[in-house]
Amino acid sequence: MFDPTDKRFFETLAALCRSELGATDPTTEAAERACRSAAPEDLRAARLALDALPDEQRLRLLRQVHHRLASDLSAIWEQFPGPQKSTARH
Repeated sequence: MFDPTDKRFFETLAALCRSELGATDPTTEAAERACRSAAPEDLRAARLALDALPDEQRLRLLRQVHHRLASDLSAIWEQFPGPQKSTARH
């Protein structure tokens, strides 16, 4: 199963790579493939492609991904457990 947090991370990364690096960049292609397949080997390939970028470029992309994820209230709320049923009796 594709963890929702991983899914958001790779979707955000793919969108940023597409706009920053272009559609045919290997990192963009790897991130988009990871989003489509969610296969462990594709997720790993996307991480390795990201790691292969020059430090400045990689860090800029990661800062942007982090900012978008940290600013997405729906993503934040999804991390909280659902409403708890009270077992207390009145």
